[in-house]
Amino acid sequence: AWWLPPEPRAGVDPSTAPRIVVMHGLASNNNHCGVQASCFLLRQMGFGCITPSVRDCGFSGPSTHPDTLSWGYDYHLDLLGAWDYAIADPDGLPG
Repeated sequence: AWWLPPEPRAGVDPSTAPRIVVMHGLASNNNHCGVQASCFLLRQMGFGCITPSVRDCGFSGPSTHPDTLSWGYDYHLDLLGAWDYAIADPDGLPG
């Protein structure tokens, strides 16, 4: 996942900026130009963005069923995991 903090602004504490999870589409990953362009625009508006790759895509690890297309059956869990990480901030990175 990529953590992309909001653009620095005078008098604004980045740790209090709203955070958003930006997901990619099928057979893509978090480096896709659409994901990165969306994050660029959101960061300009003051959002911090986290962009995970769902299981079996990009640099994410393999699932228990890497050869079976699940059509999003378990992708919501990847999104919720990214959201939990962005909010809990266990490594002190997002803000």
